[in-house]
Amino acid sequence: MIQAGERKLDSRAIRFVQASHVLVEGHLPGGETVVWRSTLTALEEVLPPQTFLRPHRSFLVNLSWVDAWSPERIKIGTSTIPVSRGRREEVESRLRNSFLHFG
Repeated sequence: MIQAGERKLDSRAIRFVQASHVLVEGHLPGGETVVWRSTLTALEEVLPPQTFLRPHRSFLVNLSWVDAWSPERIKIGTSTIPVSRGRREEVESRLRNSFLHFG
């Protein structure tokens, strides 16, 4: 469970997290979002590392929600998350054989 304002949120419900300046926005099913006044690094430290992957300096991805991936991007529903060049090897090693690969 992670605190999101007045609400406790099960980390399994977070599809992905995006950093924007001093705010971090968690994207949930059904288009719902939650906002934390935090850094992505601080949030990454409290989320389960076996479930979350950081493919880009501005994003954390819940591996349970990944629909498809390529070396350059990850698809979660209708959202496309970029994969930075420096993190491609880690992304590939964690996602290979687990999810549908797209070009």
